[in-house]
Amino acid sequence: MLRIIDLYTINKIFSASAVKLSINARGLYIHCLLYHFGPLTATTQNAFAFSMPKSFFGDYSKYDGVFKEMAMGGMVIIEEDYIYFENVWGRHINRDLLLKPTIEAAVGQNSL
Repeated sequence: MLRIIDLYTINKIFSASAVKLSINARGLYIHCLLYHFGPLTATTQNAFAFSMPKSFFGDYSKYDGVFKEMAMGGMVIIEEDYIYFENVWGRHINRDLLLKPTIEAAVGQNSL
């Protein structure tokens, strides 16, 4: 997925933010995208919004203000135990580069 969500996409995400994000907010956002999308194959199924538990960040209180910035920018939703990352990259990625789903993959995911 990291070949799809590239620097162009990141720039578009930050430019479209409802607020100007601090360097800390931009850095943490990129870190979260790298962590989530790094091991994923570039498929339509993997390009959706995702969530991360607040516990992932250890002492979450260190990051609370930064995530609130991202929330004001329309990039995340902060819930009690999770941070939900809105699919703000979807309108900027080149969907032609995503691998098309196959019948074999769909059947394999639904078989016991």
